[in-house]
Amino acid sequence: MTPTTEFKTAAREHTSFLAAAEKRTLIWIANRLPAAVNSDHLTTLGFISLILAGASYWYASVNAWALLLVIPLLALNWFGDSLDGTLARVRNRQHRRWCSTTSSGTSRTRARRRSAESSVLPSFT
Repeated sequence: MTPTTEFKTAAREHTSFLAAAEKRTLIWIANRLPAAVNSDHLTTLGFISLILAGASYWYASVNAWALLLVIPLLALNWFGDSLDGTLARVRNRQHRRWCSTTSSGTSRTRARRRSAESSVLPSFT
């Protein structure tokens, strides 16, 4: 039998000497973003810019000028990655937990996994 555990929100620890200024800046930006922009857009921006930064590093083996592309791409990655959660919290539009809990206290994901395993794998108990 697998013990059930409840999801516990992790404490956010920002220990950089710039953390307070960064947080204020992110909240300031989030309050001024157009309503059409949501946290999923920013997550996508961060992901794509990181892939492109990696491609720029790779291309730098052919042309060193490609390294100049890395700088703005990493800045875009910071913007998208840092701002997506802040925007969701400022607008109170956080996503549900991916592994939500049923009323009996077991996770739906675990229940689905057990169901799939029981239909495929033989029982050894």
